[in-house]
Amino acid sequence: MAKIVDNGTTVAFYSPEQAWVIGSVTAYDVKNKTYTCSSKDPPVVMDKLPGSTVKLWAPRVEYLEEDVHDLLQLTELHEASLLFCLKKRYLRNIVYTNIGPIVVALNPFNYEIPWYKDEKMHEYLSEGVVIERNLPHSWAVAHNTFWEMRENKQNQTVLISGESGAGKTEAAKIVAKYLGAVSTLTGTDAQKDAMQAVNKKILASSPILESFGNAKTVRNDNSSRFGKFAKMQFDRDGFLVGCHVTKYLLEKSRIITSSQNERVYHSFYQLAQGEAGKKFGIRNVKIYKALSAGGCTSIDGVDDAQDFLTTQQAMIDVGINDEERNSIFRIVAGILYLQNLEFTETEERTGKVARIDANLHTAVTRASELWEVSEERLVAELTSNTIVTRNEVTLKLLSRVQAQDMRDSVSKSTYDWLFNWLVEKINRTTDVEQKCQQWIGLLDIFGFEDFKINSFEQLCINSANENLQNHYNWHIFTEDMRECKEEGIDTTAVQFVDNKGCLDLLMTKNGIFSLLDEECARSGTEKNFLNVLNEKFGGTKQKSGDPYFGQALGKAMDNCFKIKHYAAEVQYVVDGFMDKNRDTLKENMKKVLKDSGNVFMASLVPALEDPNARPAAKLTVSGYFIRQLQELMGVITATNPHWIRCIKPHPNKLPLNFHGSGVMSQLRSAGVLDTVKVRKAGYPIRFANELFLRRYAILLTATHESSARAKIESIFKNQSIERSIGQLGKTKVFLRQEAFSKLNHAKDEATLEYSLMWQAVGRASMVRASLFGAYVQLHRARILEEKRQREEALRRQREEEERRKRAEEEERERQERLMKQQKYRSAVMIQKHVRGMLTRVAVVRHFLEMCRAKDEYSCDTELQKMRQFGVVDRRVKLLEDRHFERVKMTEKLHHNKGESKTNQMRRQKLVDWRETFQQRNEDQQKTVENQRKRDLEADKSRRKEAMSAMALKKSEDEARAAERRRATKTAREAAEERALADWQQDLAQADTRRLNKTMQQEETEVLFRMHHHRQFPTQRDGGIARAFETARAEFARQEWWADAREGRFQQMIEHRQHQSHGNTSLASPRPTITNPNAVLSPTERRLEAAHRERLLEDAMSLVYAGRR
Repeated sequence: MAKIVDNGTTVAFYSPEQAWVIGSVTAYDVKNKTYTCSSKDPPVVMDKLPGSTVKLWAPRVEYLEEDVHDLLQLTELHEASLLFCLKKRYLRNIVYTNIGPIVVALNPFNYEIPWYKDEKMHEYLSEGVVIERNLPHSWAVAHNTFWEMRENKQNQTVLISGESGAGKTEAAKIVAKYLGAVSTLTGTDAQKDAMQAVNKKILASSPILESFGNAKTVRNDNSSRFGKFAKMQFDRDGFLVGCHVTKYLLEKSRIITSSQNERVYHSFYQLAQGEAGKKFGIRNVKIYKALSAGGCTSIDGVDDAQDFLTTQQAMIDVGINDEERNSIFRIVAGILYLQNLEFTETEERTGKVARIDANLHTAVTRASELWEVSEERLVAELTSNTIVTRNEVTLKLLSRVQAQDMRDSVSKSTYDWLFNWLVEKINRTTDVEQKCQQWIGLLDIFGFEDFKINSFEQLCINSANENLQNHYNWHIFTEDMRECKEEGIDTTAVQFVDNKGCLDLLMTKNGIFSLLDEECARSGTEKNFLNVLNEKFGGTKQKSGDPYFGQALGKAMDNCFKIKHYAAEVQYVVDGFMDKNRDTLKENMKKVLKDSGNVFMASLVPALEDPNARPAAKLTVSGYFIRQLQELMGVITATNPHWIRCIKPHPNKLPLNFHGSGVMSQLRSAGVLDTVKVRKAGYPIRFANELFLRRYAILLTATHESSARAKIESIFKNQSIERSIGQLGKTKVFLRQEAFSKLNHAKDEATLEYSLMWQAVGRASMVRASLFGAYVQLHRARILEEKRQREEALRRQREEEERRKRAEEEERERQERLMKQQKYRSAVMIQKHVRGMLTRVAVVRHFLEMCRAKDEYSCDTELQKMRQFGVVDRRVKLLEDRHFERVKMTEKLHHNKGESKTNQMRRQKLVDWRETFQQRNEDQQKTVENQRKRDLEADKSRRKEAMSAMALKKSEDEARAAERRRATKTAREAAEERALADWQQDLAQADTRRLNKTMQQEETEVLFRMHHHRQFPTQRDGGIARAFETARAEFARQEWWADAREGRFQQMIEHRQHQSHGNTSLASPRPTITNPNAVLSPTERRLEAAHRERLLEDAMSLVYAGRR
């Protein structure tokens, strides 16, 4: 083989650990014609790679970066291009990708991807009949499936497959939920309510089936260990009305045991951790053999007790009553106890005989109690076998191994019957076949399996996948050929990729399953069965064997055989094939269980055989499974299929983890790569006509053809592209890999040829251009020098002018800046003085207000005292009057007699007392008057001190400010300062005058109040006080306040009275008592009262006159 790839070329090469890796060619072995390739991320080095595309792919670099929603739209179909595209999309959280009719779904292990949340479902629902705008999704499959059913009136099937942990069950739930939503888009409220009730029951079946049919495996914490085909039933209007579930091949071995780090079915652990476990005496899960068989009794993040409650509620939703639920878990508990039963072996005359271990006899006792069967009969059937002949009945004791097999067979059969009953119960609740007009089937079935040890279950599972793959290949090939025929492509040379040979090996009349049934019928052994397979299908020197069958080598030769499936070659271990295929429970054991006192337990047991009837051939597990599988394929073939292939991207079960080798293996197992094979068997590389012309236009020779078709035919003719490797359709060009490589090689050669030609022309042009450029450079240099000199002179002139303008502008800005600074200083100083003046005025006003308040308080206090003194004067006067009246009366009685000495003493004593009282009263008045004067003088002194302090501080501040200004200001600033100082002095003088006037007004008011208290000491009631307050306000507006300050207030009042009334009698003084001992006559008292009234009238008149 000639070397086809140069060193350093970017290629994709195959690595067993990473599958396909992008790297580069580092070496080429000419002798062996192999390559050595390496990559940096991940660091991989592979040598001895052949040049074929099986291990080495050298595409264009842009092919490695393609990102499409449909993998069949990739320019070149290859395993590597598929893998790189899926990886690139998965790392961007785009987990769904189409490949033709298949949707490849990579499990994201993340339910928070925004564009896959249920809130986005309405965008798919609103698209109409076909999804065109939205991303690939299981919703899109459900959407297209529903509308194809409605438009074509044909039943549909959605086939969901993948390995354990790939997300099959979740995908089925997503499709079922979307079908429920899309079926009620145009329904009434009543129809929507009815659909929701049906959907609730359908969804409630999932927890039940997962509890009793799912288990933890090393690959998946919730692995479905059975196949399920659910028919979603719709009425004639397209509304979801019911569902029917068919179960396939429950893994019975997981009922009694599990592999390391795995568990048996969830129902056992939910029972042990739930409330029912305590009821049935189940304690620590580790003491039960079945629960601890795999060494794993719990799952991270899973609460078995809570799941038990969820399962209980789901049972209620599907109509399972309390008695049935109790019986269900009694059966499950009985299996746990029965699996704890162990046997010993004793040597007797008939051989080795099994006996129940005495230490574990309570296990069978508890199991018989829970199942309500006879313990004696149960023990007998576990350890012996009854053989009935025509003439006699023989009891044959079982060996220890046979007894253990019988125990396991009872447990597996009982659990399988229970699981079948649950499926039938769910169907009775949700199945409405009488209303069903159309249906959509959801097949959630186990994917292709290839473990380290593969047994009978894996053979059945892989056989089912072979059938599904055969159906898929046929359907895809048919669709591919239909597209080719529509484009007018000749497909006679295209071969169909078929796996029919493998199906014939497995399922025909002489196939592996038939031979297994025959061996079981004659009670053969696994070794005999393996020998039959090797003789019939194995190759020898004389004959060639079946190409899909392989004999094991080495130590595995005695118990293994191989089958070449479509996905991989799998080696099967025949140990246990016979027992697993028979899986029959003897009739006597069925009768023991049928006679149970628990009605539910008895109803689970199938009908017993009639001993008088002719024995019929019993259907084996494989026979029953093949019959189910054939029925399933018949149903699928009669429908329009759709596919969802679930892929587990990494065994760590973490988001954004991608394991290339594992993904590639699953793509191969899921049949995705077979799609590529089908396309490659035809014409895998397809271009639209316009794209083909743009890509290979360089291969066109001189032609006058104008149509695209004629140009493409010209390219095919020039490059000798035969019809077997390339054809031109109506709108596309169909190529095989040979034609594609040939066209690319020709394109590269033409590109090289044209490149060399253009390089020669370009180099010559560059030389000529360089010579001309040198001349131009010299001429240009001279011109540029002259221009530079002119520009230099102009530049100097401009710079000089700019410097002059800049100097003028700077001087002007300096003058403006100085003026602004001066204005700012002036404004600041004015504000400072104004604020200082206002502050001083506010302080003085506040001080005066405090003094006024103090004076008013003192006056009010004195007023109260004077009022008290007036009351005392009246009381004393009253006492005097009464005394003098008594004296007069006494004088009248004793007018002829001289006054006694005693009376003279009393009179003298009274006179002395009165003088003492008057003297004390006068002293108190003088004390009050003197205190008032002292307070007034103190207030004046405080005011003067405050004024002097403020003036002193002001002068000091001004002196300091003047000292600072004197050191820095210029002559003009000094003149402005003087003008400002004069203005401030005038302002200060005005403030002083206003302050003095305010103080004078305050002092005058105080004097007025003092005079008022002296003039009217006994007439200070509320009305008089208000009158003099009004008078004070009037006097404040007159100019004779100064007279009041000089003490001439009395003369002013008298003058005002004469002017107002012209009556001199008002100025008459108050009558006085010349003799203190004399008693006032009534006339004198009337004159005194009249005098007081006139004083009041004078005051009021003065107020009224002032207002006028």
